[in-house]
This record gives sequence, C-alpha cells and structure tokens, in this order.
Amino acid sequence: MRHFNATDAKNKFGELLEAGSTAPVLITKGGAPVSYIVPAAQFAPALRQKALQGVKQKISAGDEEVAQALRRFSAGELARTAAQKVLGLGSYGDLIDALDFAGFPLPLVNATEREEMMKSFLPGRSVAEPTSKSISIVIPDAGVLISLAKADILELLMVFNPRARLTITDAVEYEATRSTERDDALRIRSFLSRYAGNITVDATSFHGVIERSRLDPTFSVPDDMGEMSIYSYVNAMKTRNPGEPTLVLFEDNWFLGNSILSSAPANVHLLSTMAFLEGLEKLVPEFSAKAAMDRIASQRPTFNRKRKR
Repeated sequence: MRHFNATDAKNKFGELLEAGSTAPVLITKGGAPVSYIVPAAQFAPALRQKALQGVKQKISAGDEEVAQALRRFSAGELARTAAQKVLGLGSYGDLIDALDFAGFPLPLVNATEREEMMKSFLPGRSVAEPTSKSISIVIPDAGVLISLAKADILELLMVFNPRARLTITDAVEYEATRSTERDDALRIRSFLSRYAGNITVDATSFHGVIERSRLDPTFSVPDDMGEMSIYSYVNAMKTRNPGEPTLVLFEDNWFLGNSILSSAPANVHLLSTMAFLEGLEKLVPEFSAKAAMDRIASQRPTFNRKRKR
C-alpha cells in the first residue's frame, strides 16, 4: 500500500488522488496513520450497506416515517423508486430486505389476476403439452431475478430453452448485479455468465447513463431509472417481432395498472413471478410451483403472505 505523509499529500494532491482512485492510500502525520484514501468503487458498497442497516435500526426503533413508507409500498400506493428515495436505499434488493425485515408483504398480483395471466400464457393447450412455437421471455423488472435468485431457482428461466429466447434489459442487469456483497446479486451474475450464449441484454434509453455509472461509481443514476426503463422498453416492443409469443415477467402490482403496458400487442403476455411459476407447473408436470414459492418465501418470508383486509 502506498502512503503519503501530510506534507506530500498537500503538495502532491493530484498524484494522491490518482493513486487513491485504484487502491487504498495511507496518509500519515508525524509517522502515525491519520486517514486512508480509498477508491469510490470500494467505498460506495459500504455506504449502501450502511444505509440499509440504518433503515433496519429505525424499523427496530419503531420509526413511523420508515414504517409508513414501507407500508405504502407494500399496499401498492408508493412506487419502488419513490420508496427507495424516501428510505435512502440504493437498490431494489435493499428495499426488499427492508420490507422483509419489517414484516410487510411485497405488492403481489392476486390469485384471480394470476389465473387470467395463465389463460393467456397457456391458451387451448393441455397441461403436459408445451408449445412448439418460438417464445421470447423478456424480463424488464429486476424484482423477478432477485426473487428467483434468493431461492436459488434461476435455472427455471431456462426450462423453455432452446425454443425460448431470454432477454433482460441493461437496466435490470445493472440493478440486479451491481452489489458485490449480496448473495442474490452474485447468483444472478453467475447465472448470466453461465448462460451468456442464451441470454440477450438489450439496451434501453438509459444505456449511456448506465455505462457512465459503471465507469464512475460516484455518478448517480436517476432515481426512477428502473421504472422508466420498463415503460420505454415495453413501449418499444410494439414494433418488434409482431406475432411472436412474448412473455413479459414482472413482480410489482403497479406494473399492471400502467396504460403503456395495458396497450401492449396481443402477442405480449404479462406474467407475475407467481403466475410464471404456476404456468410452469402446467407445462412441466414434475415441477411444483408451491415448492418453488416456498423456497422463495424461505428467503423472503413476506413473498407469498396473504394481505390482511
């Protein structure tokens, strides 16, 4: 590790900054350590972790403002990015952790809506007869990958392979993998690497912002990037591959109420995580949707909790 004494740090500040951008640098005064300069890429994750721990401490202390934000998000009254902003959390994964810690259920699609989704997913088909058509599975919502990763069942997304093409957006890849400490992020990163030849990462209108953030960890992406990237991407789907069955997987209730999504082409079918798992059970007899959802719930206790009326 390089070190600068206080005088050199002052006189060679530019050199100090350059050295500290790639590796930690020790600053001494009178021969004793006084501080460290660390690269932003190493420090930013620690800040995010500190923010999450701070929220959990407030939950434990009964902070009503924090509880209210989580309660409103759970009830579908507050968008995920707005909830993250109120709570000062840097990722959707952290928001899920805070929600679980507080004991609030994630906004989910109800059973009736899931049944309607499965009808469009499996039109006129026997439960054991998968389609022979090419299928495109699109994931513009990081929540889907995070849920499946927490239960270590990401492989389910490859059940249709090679007849299905799996596509995620660059915004999803960024949000779901940027953490270097979270187990779910590491699993997602490994899954994407393992199936790199079968997965397409599509650029969204936020591609330039994402690339800048990768190069400069101190650069903050817009708070609503995740939501806006979903809307713009699904809107662009209207002109792509007309007629090809396309399954769009999502997790939050607000996804269904958006006018852009409701006006998607007839070949585009919206599926929640739970509807997707229930649909797989009808296509693959040996697969148990309940067992899969139980695995998710074991890692995220509020995933499938029934909301009190």
